[in-house]
Amino acid sequence: MKLGSSQYHASLVLGESSLLPAHGACPWCGATQRSRVATVQTEPEVTLLRCSSCHAASVSRMPTPASLDSFYSTYYQAEKTDTGKFTFGDASRMAAHLARWLQPASPDATVRILDFGGGD
Repeated sequence: MKLGSSQYHASLVLGESSLLPAHGACPWCGATQRSRVATVQTEPEVTLLRCSSCHAASVSRMPTPASLDSFYSTYYQAEKTDTGKFTFGDASRMAAHLARWLQPASPDATVRILDFGGGD
């Protein structure tokens, strides 16, 4: 079986009823000064915004919990091919793999990885 980490990517344009109201503040620091970076979808409009204070990027509107549940309920289902789909369920195994691969210069070195769920 051949495995690949990005083969299950899917996307969806959400309608008005599948989106929460726009949130004016940065979800990370609460600042209200954010600038538009890009358009995620046009109808209804969802934009990617950058916080002027902490520089985090976030969308102007998030999906409702029900729309997320619906989307992810079929996101990882196998297709009718001989190719498998996978994700990591055991964080310690993935951490050990990364630690071996990264090989820090010092045993006391700290390695920080941010995974924001953005796919490949």
